[in-house]
Amino acid sequence: MRSATLSTLLLAVVALICLAAAGYYYPWPQPQVQTEVEQLFESYNGSQVRGLEIATFNRDRGALEKIKLVRRGDRWIIPSKQNYPASQGARIALAINSLSDLKVLDIMSDNQQDHLDFGVVDPEDYQDVANRGSLGTKITLTDRNQKEIGSLILGLPVKDEANIKHFARITNQPNVYVIDYDPRVLSTDFSSWISPNPLQLAQSQGGSGQTVNAVDINYYRLMGDDPAKPTKDVIYQAELRPTADGRMGVPLLETSDPNSKEMRKLTATPQQIAQITQMGQFLSRIISNDVKRKDPNASKAIKSNAAFDPKMTESMNQYGFTNCRIENGNFECDSASGNIRLYTPTGLIMTLSFGSIAGATQDGTGNLNYVMTITAGVNNDVHKIPEKPADLNEDPTSDENKAYQRSVQDAKEKQEAARNAANELNRSHADWYYIIGDDVIKRLRPEITIPQSIVLPKKASPLEVTPGNASGQPDTPPVTGKDGGNPSTESTEESGTKKNEDPDKGEGLN
Repeated sequence: MRSATLSTLLLAVVALICLAAAGYYYPWPQPQVQTEVEQLFESYNGSQVRGLEIATFNRDRGALEKIKLVRRGDRWIIPSKQNYPASQGARIALAINSLSDLKVLDIMSDNQQDHLDFGVVDPEDYQDVANRGSLGTKITLTDRNQKEIGSLILGLPVKDEANIKHFARITNQPNVYVIDYDPRVLSTDFSSWISPNPLQLAQSQGGSGQTVNAVDINYYRLMGDDPAKPTKDVIYQAELRPTADGRMGVPLLETSDPNSKEMRKLTATPQQIAQITQMGQFLSRIISNDVKRKDPNASKAIKSNAAFDPKMTESMNQYGFTNCRIENGNFECDSASGNIRLYTPTGLIMTLSFGSIAGATQDGTGNLNYVMTITAGVNNDVHKIPEKPADLNEDPTSDENKAYQRSVQDAKEKQEAARNAANELNRSHADWYYIIGDDVIKRLRPEITIPQSIVLPKKASPLEVTPGNASGQPDTPPVTGKDGGNPSTESTEESGTKKNEDPDKGEGLN
């Protein structure tokens, strides 16, 4: 009996040893661990991408936000904005290449229930989700046949990382991964996809683009019940012109006299000069919150002013632009909230006209939007056709006549170049109303304090941009003060500025 029990125990021990050995040596399948070299999507060429869509849920507004870009020929457009051109080429390139060669750093889960924890729930499912903080941001790329190239849902950032590593998943798949991805490319704001430099100004000294050498700020409001015959309440008018050192000063500041219809000339104080000239740094950063397409007749009137008919622009009245006309060969309108004119050494004039209020901004700041138009024209006085000398030797072979004919031809070519530049800007902007915030307008047209100044004689004639600055060198500051002095160096009882002092001209427009 004892021997049988011992044998049984011995056999059991042997069986356990054999089982352990089998478990140790059996070729169990190893888990598949993805490495840093594995790509999340198949490689593609950026030129294959013809459609780009980004969707996110805005928790502040409680709404799904989307933006879609479509490539037409060599241009990207935004269909939801009446096919407005998307001109931020660098951002577009980042977005369409963002899924190419995207590496998987780690696998976090293959369970759909975990999507809530990693913030990778499809934002378009927001109505079915109680915790909307779990909604991700989705980017989808498609080809010319609307076939999906790739679609990614970017989730929460990985803890202790500098907002670069994020949880993410492929749309309609359960696996949650860790990837490197810059979320700043996934913007649904309209302003992120269009140029903040609609006037195509040079961004640096010697850079490409238009150079501004003079500015007029016309800050007024159109008043009255009859929009066809409004009265103009001038808050202030400022003329910025180059000073001897090349910076921009304010040689003339005017405001309405509340006791008469006359304009009052003011001596600009150093503080006012600094405030006004700082506007120059914002001229190439004009952010539009939205756009609206103009009536085709109004667009045509701006692009081709030769066949202008006032009835063509009647649709602009409702947006605060009245009394549209052709003046000195250029399209002009009175605008409800004033305008800013920019002058270039080449004779180009660019006008930002501010119309009526277009509702509140959607950023929760309480700021108002205004309607803005951009138009361009030519100042032919910059390149005047020279008058024929009375004693000109008109012999075609004479050196004197040849020099005169060359000067005429040169002036005509420069005028034509300025007109071509104006036409190009009008082709770009004549179709559109731009919706911009009043915070942008206040940077372009500062709110300055206007003192109760003594009344000085009204200026004899409008200040002109002289043709002498066609080379781009600073003009001599225009003479506008009494006794031939620059008003920025004259004194008034209110300003406390002593005569012949040289106040700070500011550095907003160098």
